[in-house]
Amino acid sequence: MYFTKNIIENNVKTNEMLAYMYDYTERYIKNMKVIDISSKYHADENHKWGLAPMHYQQEYYHEASKLIREYMKI
Repeated sequence: MYFTKNIIENNVKTNEMLAYMYDYTERYIKNMKVIDISSKYHADENHKWGLAPMHYQQEYYHEASKLIREYMKI
């Protein structure tokens, strides 16, 4: 299953806006940790809420959770 052209175009615009907001936030919050692992994973068409650009493979959530715990020293 693939995303439609309309969804892809909308996601490009959304990602541009998010990149601007993330960059801005990183400049002004000292000691901020950034977890950027999304390029290693794909959208999951079997996600319980369906195929969407922000619904990743289960492995993404496991790795993100692991990194958050490491950063917080839990």
